[in-house]
Amino acid sequence: MYSLKLYRSVLIGSFLLLFLLSTTCRIFAQSEDMNLWTRVAVKYDPTQKTRLALENEFRFYENISSLEQYHTEVGISQELTTNWDGGLYYRFMYEMDREKQYVIGHRAWVQLAYNWEKERFSVSYRTRLQTTYKGVFSSENGQVPESYSRNKLSFTYDLPSSKWQPSMGAEFWYRVNQNSLRFIDKYRISVSAQYRYSRNVRLEVFYNFQQQIQVADPATDHILGVAYTYLIR
Repeated sequence: MYSLKLYRSVLIGSFLLLFLLSTTCRIFAQSEDMNLWTRVAVKYDPTQKTRLALENEFRFYENISSLEQYHTEVGISQELTTNWDGGLYYRFMYEMDREKQYVIGHRAWVQLAYNWEKERFSVSYRTRLQTTYKGVFSSENGQVPESYSRNKLSFTYDLPSSKWQPSMGAEFWYRVNQNSLRFIDKYRISVSAQYRYSRNVRLEVFYNFQQQIQVADPATDHILGVAYTYLIR
């Protein structure tokens, strides 16, 4: 009982800390925008340790007035040990470039995640190495890869006698291109709640606070999102 109260206190305190951090960062933001992300995904478990995933997502920006990106994503994840998971993913993107033209892009990544659970409380750390090609057929730099190491720490809590599962996390982008400066140039703070509608259906609502750092005029995004996932078991 004491452990459960402790975990609840840690979760609530962490939520408040992230809220205060996002509020403080907003005060100093120079360029802000409201975004909306809508996602539909299908996931299939051919074995108890393997999962295949297919996802489609629309992302709107400029105060949810314009389509910024549409992407289709496929991936496979594998339980390596009791606490470790690995995954390999690919994403096809159709997105707006700086000249307000829609261009084609590709992204691939490999990731490794560590998961720890205690009663209803769980913590996960995920590291991802991704490479992106933007404007493949329309830009002189379309064949030049943009590579990042993304690292995310997440906390999740299963509410007793409820189908809701709140979670939160913080993620950082570290640039690893060979000929570029190496620094963290963006971070994202996320708060979400997943509703386990049935054995196969998951509904999720989320909010992300995303901001560039180490630039003169950092872009700040407030991202609202909804997601629908169907699990084939």
